[in-house]
Amino acid sequence: MEYNYLPCDDLIEGILDYNNVTIQDLDIDYDMSIHSKVFYDFKDYLILNKTKRYLIVGDYDFDGIAATTIIKRLLNHLGISSNHYIPSRIKEGYGVNKRIVKVAIDNHFDTLILLDNGIIAQEEINYAKENGIDVLIIDHHEFKDLPKADVIIHDKLVEEKFANLSAAGLCYILSTLFYDDSLSLVLGACAILSDMMIVSGFNRYLLKKMIKLINLEPSMVFLNDGKPITYQDISFTIVPKINALSRMEDMANPNYLIRYFNDLLFQKDYIKTINQVNEKRKMETKLMSIEAQKLVDDSKILVLASRLFKEGLCGLIANRLLQKYNRPILVLNIENNMCKGSGRAPLGFNFHEALKDFGDYVAFGGHEAAVGLSIKYEDLASFKNYVDGIEVSLNDDIDVMLLDNEKLDYQIINRLEELAPFGTGLKLPPMAIENHNYKRFIVSNKYPKFSIDNKLSAISFNENLKYRDGKYFIGTLKADTYRKNCLSFLIEDIV
Repeated sequence: MEYNYLPCDDLIEGILDYNNVTIQDLDIDYDMSIHSKVFYDFKDYLILNKTKRYLIVGDYDFDGIAATTIIKRLLNHLGISSNHYIPSRIKEGYGVNKRIVKVAIDNHFDTLILLDNGIIAQEEINYAKENGIDVLIIDHHEFKDLPKADVIIHDKLVEEKFANLSAAGLCYILSTLFYDDSLSLVLGACAILSDMMIVSGFNRYLLKKMIKLINLEPSMVFLNDGKPITYQDISFTIVPKINALSRMEDMANPNYLIRYFNDLLFQKDYIKTINQVNEKRKMETKLMSIEAQKLVDDSKILVLASRLFKEGLCGLIANRLLQKYNRPILVLNIENNMCKGSGRAPLGFNFHEALKDFGDYVAFGGHEAAVGLSIKYEDLASFKNYVDGIEVSLNDDIDVMLLDNEKLDYQIINRLEELAPFGTGLKLPPMAIENHNYKRFIVSNKYPKFSIDNKLSAISFNENLKYRDGKYFIGTLKADTYRKNCLSFLIEDIV
């Protein structure tokens, strides 16, 4: 990996240049007017069919949970009878299935609402329609042919400004045709970050509205244990906690999250369960990552399969190992003669392209470097042979902003927060600072920590950098957690 050092007198200007945008391009005041016919078709259906019984089927990740919560709240607002169901990640997998449709038939539901799934469920939808059940869909996943549902809201079928929203974001837009609901706005916008949608255009406008609202309304603080919320909190604390419940099904049921978001009394009690599940999730991910490291070989693409891996944690394990080995990694759980899991890849490698010819075993994630996989155990060896033949081409040249240590002060954090959120569409580039005049400490006998020029602290959570020396620290500036109005630097590499 080679770094191209770009001298940067002003970090904010450097970030804008890096993304080839201006601040005027970013901060556009969008109107909330809706013109797409599909939103009004959905609205008309609900108004004309208030006496029907609805079953909402959502996905088990944050976007699906948020979408289900928004639509459940909307139906309650309209006085419409409804139940909801989040399928099991492990036992049922992604999306609606025929068993769920059969339950809807047997229990005399009139309408299925499929959220963050359904756009490729042709057989299940036909089965529902053949048995007199209407089907409504709000989804944003890729499709070849539209299913024969009664109404479909999809980001490919709506006006351009809504074209990069996740399912929950689309649900929020629909809800605005009926009422103004703060929680629906917050959940719809948070899902933009959870599903790694672009953070520019209308999405940025929605995120900016959300971050102000989420810290103004007392009822929202439960999302972060009562503390003020930042975009980073949403991406790295709140979303993983919500997703932990479906990853750790032996401890919790994600269906309770819809009540959690709606019931203030239930929230205070259930947050304890969420935190406990999340702590167990972190511990198991760490232990399984240690086991996964034992399977690492010299392959260009690592395929690590074991009965010790929990299926719901495979993506997290792959992500942990990616930080260490910087190679495409697939982590698979072996159970009942099946291998199921996830893959993560570094910058410059496209899992979509690499595995597109392997067949229907692969389910691609929200971005090109993430993938889901399900194959028979008997096919594992041939799959490894297939993977060994893939040409691995990585982008080894990385541009980094070379900061002037002398010009660093806490004001830069305030300016970064104003420019946030960062992500797809507005990337926060890696930064470099010179590591002269530093003192090294070792935290917990593992992690290197530095005091630079007696004014900046820097730390890395990569044990491989424990005693490495070099001219530059590569990483990201952040606020010091322990010292008020002080800067810190999170080190990703030392070169």
